[in-house]
Amino acid sequence: MNRITIQKLLSTLALTIIVIAAALGFQGQSSMPLKSKTAPIQSGHFPQTVVPTNNTINRGDSDTVTVTLDSTTPTNLVLNLSSDSNLVGVPAHVTVLAGTNSVQFQTTSSPLMKALKAVLGARSVGTLVTITASCSSGNASGGITVN
Repeated sequence: MNRITIQKLLSTLALTIIVIAAALGFQGQSSMPLKSKTAPIQSGHFPQTVVPTNNTINRGDSDTVTVTLDSTTPTNLVLNLSSDSNLVGVPAHVTVLAGTNSVQFQTTSSPLMKALKAVLGARSVGTLVTITASCSSGNASGGITVN
């Protein structure tokens, strides 16, 4: 294969990946900073903050996220977790143990995301991904930028 053919092939591959990413729901780029929301005051124990260890991670990397409740829970409290993008995976739920007010979990990211970054190169400026922790008495969200 000559150099022009290889460049055309790489351009076609990059365009194909972008089209597939769009079809899977990957959203536009953003360079917005980390933002946390506090749940409204309600009865019972509820998530108050969702804070990643790092404000920014690279595609394919993982991070530790801490969810802190409004107060110590007397019994185990199950929190449902969600991410608004396939760029960052989270467990379906985590449990805040009785006598504590926080829990940590690890985010995941597919190795395919790292390959996407390699193909797209420096054109990727960062996508803000929102992670939400919720239970019957409230919810809180925090963001992490994925480059």
